Amino acid sequence: FRALSELSPEPALNALDRLVAQRTIEQLRQIAGPPRRNLIWALEKLCWPAALFPKAAATLLKFAAAENETWANNSTGQFAQLFQVFLSGTQLPAIDRLDVIREALAMNDESLGLLCVTALGQALYTGTVTRSGGVEVRGSSLPEQDWHPEKWADVWDYQFAAFSLLAELGTTESKIGAAAKATAGKYLRTVVR
Repeated sequence: FRALSELSPEPALNALDRLVAQRTIEQLRQIAGPPRRNLIWALEKLCWPAALFPKAAATLLKFAAAENETWANNSTGQFAQLFQVFLSGTQLPAIDRLDVIREALAMNDESLGLLCVTALGQALYTGTVTRSGGVEVRGSSLPEQDWHPEKWADVWDYQFAAFSLLAELGTTESKIGAAAKATAGKYLRTVVR
């Protein structure tokens, strides 16, 4: 499936999206070991092209809601990484990635909402970020480049939009609201600066 996702990414993504749509969170949690690892790696590659990002990231988010791995590059870690300003693992501009967050929040699902708060925190993170190589390489061609801001205003607009989403979520009395308040407080200096 990983090879298919490189050779024919759109049909591979559509097939995986159908598989995930037919499964409950508990059923997705049962997908474990090498099969799950390969699906997450395939989704990581499918998030790379800007055109496939929305569906691939939403599918990855569903796997993250059914997390059963403990290492850093699990589906939760991969989903959050997509919202970093730098080395995000996608070619989609940062501001456009927030549409995935907005759509997930509109579902009013607590587990998805908490993952979105984590991703919004990653959008505000200004420390050193890393990403293991691989997603930017396609066959024998030269590695492609992640999206990167052309001017600092791109970063500021993105981070302000992410913070605004957190502030809006923080007005609700829920676990998501509490997590949003804590995350917004943690990154308040970033926004003020």
